[in-house]
Amino acid sequence: MKRLYCTCFDRNYLPKALALLESLSIHESSDFRLLAVCLDEISRVVMERLCLPKLVCIPLHHVERNDTELVQVQAARTLKEYYWT
Repeated sequence: MKRLYCTCFDRNYLPKALALLESLSIHESSDFRLLAVCLDEISRVVMERLCLPKLVCIPLHHVERNDTELVQVQAARTLKEYYWT
């Protein structure tokens, strides 16, 4: 059975996301995928260029495209509040 893990990060947490993926690769005995919502374009580009086979990058704009209410609250929140909405 394939396990799915999920995380989100921006450029500030990119090294931690890579550490998470490395840790999963070492300690997870089942087949897995790490679904990663890349909260900025820099993190998305870096992760996609690394071509890591267990990683599935999900750009923030894909989430926003399917959630108009989320986009509407962006102006009223700080960046950190918006990320965690």
